[in-house]
Amino acid sequence: MEIKQEYTVAEATEFLGFASRSTINVRTKEKGDKALSYNLDDNNNKVIPIAELERVFPKKYNAAIKRKRNTNNTSTEYSAKIQKSTAKNTNNTIQLEQDIKILEQQIEFKDELLRISKEAKEKAEEREQDLSKKLNLSQETLKAQTAILEDLREKKQPQKPVQEEKQNFDRREGKNRLKTLTDAEIAIIILLSFLCGLIVLTL
Repeated sequence: MEIKQEYTVAEATEFLGFASRSTINVRTKEKGDKALSYNLDDNNNKVIPIAELERVFPKKYNAAIKRKRNTNNTSTEYSAKIQKSTAKNTNNTIQLEQDIKILEQQIEFKDELLRISKEAKEKAEEREQDLSKKLNLSQETLKAQTAILEDLREKKQPQKPVQEEKQNFDRREGKNRLKTLTDAEIAIIILLSFLCGLIVLTL
């Protein structure tokens, strides 16, 4: 309860620490120095000035004020502790939020690295498959070209014996022609050769 300028009978009883309202009510009805002066509020209830409580019940009043101050001090200390704890918790909360944000950024960065790595792996696999297809195609093309060349070689090889046979045939024919020359023809050839030699000598 806060310190007020006027108290009702119930509030005065609580403030001074009495067990019941009878002590306050009796003093309001007494006369002389021990009597409590009071006023009436709009509802016709007794309200007692704090100065009257101090005058009639000085020990109770001082004890109540002391309790109130201790309570206020305790409340103030408690409030200060609460504020300090709140500030500390706020700082901890801010630090925790910052740590969470950093962790989230790290997780996002790792996820991005995993995504990039996965894409790079997929592209590498695609390139490998593409190169494998091209290699297979090149091997097949090479096999086909080799087969064509071998086929052409096989077709050309029989022509050489034909040419050689023709040349051998021409040689044989030449020899046969020489054998079939008559003696007169041979003599004429020798004479012509001799005449050609003389003409050359006279020149």
